[in-house]
Amino acid sequence: MRLQKILAEEILPAQMTDAGIPLSSITARCMFEATRDSRGRPNCKFGPTPLWTERLRPVNEEVLEFDFKALVAQLIASGHAHQRAGRC
Repeated sequence: MRLQKILAEEILPAQMTDAGIPLSSITARCMFEATRDSRGRPNCKFGPTPLWTERLRPVNEEVLEFDFKALVAQLIASGHAHQRAGRC
């Protein structure tokens, strides 16, 4: 099944909020924004940003729903790992 960008832009914040990931974090923003790494390049832990265009490679503003949800799961896992590291 294919997922349109407009719907993905609604799903991502809901998933991040449910997972306790702040929407202002790079983890939450890198899917649709060109976040910057420490060298000022448009990158995040998962590659060039925005991940929607650079990693998922949409066709007519649609991607496979499975691919999108798998990437969101990776982002959430990364966000949780970062939060755990901050507590140590």
